[in-house]
Amino acid sequence: MNARRGACALLVFALACASSAAQAGKPLISDKDLERLNRNAQLLGGVLQSFRQNRTMTPVERQRWAYGVVQQPQLDGALDRVLQEIRRAAGPRAPAARVYVIPDPTFQAYAAEDGSIFVAAGMLQSLESQDEIAALLAHEYVHVLRKHPGKSALETAKGVGAGLTSIYLDREYAGVSTSRPSTDYVRHALLRETAMQSVQAGIVPTRARAQEDEADRMGTDLMVAAGYNPIAMMDMLGRMELWEQQRRQAGTPSTAMQQGVAATLGRYLQNSDQARSAKRRLDDNKGVDNLITALVGATQQRVQQAGGNTHRDSAQRIERVRAHIETKHADLERPDMRALSWAGDTQVDAMFASMQLAHQVLAADATRLTRPQQDAVLQALVRSPAAETPLIRYTAMRLMESQMDRDKALPVLQGEIGRNDSLFALHQLTLDMASRSSNREQALQVLETSRKSLGDPPELLPYGVRLNRRAGKADAARLYAARCAGSGDDRLKRACQDEL
Repeated sequence: MNARRGACALLVFALACASSAAQAGKPLISDKDLERLNRNAQLLGGVLQSFRQNRTMTPVERQRWAYGVVQQPQLDGALDRVLQEIRRAAGPRAPAARVYVIPDPTFQAYAAEDGSIFVAAGMLQSLESQDEIAALLAHEYVHVLRKHPGKSALETAKGVGAGLTSIYLDREYAGVSTSRPSTDYVRHALLRETAMQSVQAGIVPTRARAQEDEADRMGTDLMVAAGYNPIAMMDMLGRMELWEQQRRQAGTPSTAMQQGVAATLGRYLQNSDQARSAKRRLDDNKGVDNLITALVGATQQRVQQAGGNTHRDSAQRIERVRAHIETKHADLERPDMRALSWAGDTQVDAMFASMQLAHQVLAADATRLTRPQQDAVLQALVRSPAAETPLIRYTAMRLMESQMDRDKALPVLQGEIGRNDSLFALHQLTLDMASRSSNREQALQVLETSRKSLGDPPELLPYGVRLNRRAGKADAARLYAARCAGSGDDRLKRACQDEL
């Protein structure tokens, strides 16, 4: 900050000198010199801004870069009531916590460092009693209560020079599937949606086996104290065991996502300035690539060894919970299982259905749908109770992308990305469309809206270079390129240079 003030002070000093010179009858600094001085001050400010690019994101903000969260009053209220019962059972000093539903079709839940508990819609649809919901939330709340440290794959990945930036700049994702048409908008959609999946997998924290064991035991105790049947913990783990079996038979999508993160890391490092320098010095391209592959593999292995991905399989966890119940709660009178409080609620059912439809659209090749079919799906999404959910809004725009008139669509899309919950993928869709728009001033307004909405992240810097260059604003383009240069991120620097 002091350096930036110094740059501004330098400009003020120059202007003051010009004024003094004028009063003394000396020639003023030329307009050209003042323009150059102002431009250099802006560039210095831009470089200094780059040091703030690695700002800490809240867990909800990290979710925004994947699928976002779902807001559904009946469901949110029911989950919060169960969580608060668990929290009261933990004692008067128990930390605050909040449940968020994420539109993920998998069997997943995780607790973050600030007390946020995220539960996938796919998991909620699989549980059959209020007691199982209590078991799930009690397990996750123990991680909050006991302050169990957890680090995600992407946070660990930053130790070898990558993270969100490398995932979103990895254009090689566009070649994952060869069955889809190679039009630009389909290629970009595939890139965005693969990145969404990878980020969702990469932001889930991993924890040690001992911490997971403690969460099972202590979560069971909290359930009992809150008046729930502890057998529901075994039921919930039994459903998890069934899910794990199905996932193994289907090829473990979550493992594939983690491998996608690892592949991005490998490409990131192999394309880095350091790797190219090593190849020149050693004259051994294969040796350097093998070393990078080993480094990435070792990092992924450390992540797996450190955390929840290697916790006991569900069958073992069930037996350990059974033993704990028989030891500590053998004489407990077990209440009947309670029905789900939202069972039969048409609004909640419709929300789950629209989540499933959105994922079907994202997984399919929408270009193979006829126009009436696309219109029918679009109407189903926008008329659903979950129409305001960020993932549904993105999916609707994704369906309309190929049919949009860019110039007419930009103001609408600008309004969408100005919302504080819009997915990063929607920002990408909008900025890609702005890059092809003939209205270049409107495109720059879209960029500014996106920067403000997302907190000016480094992932937007290449768009800043591209859109300003296309608008004939060379100085502004160089300012964005300077911020890229100051980031220390090789992939980001090259992406910006490619846009100049």
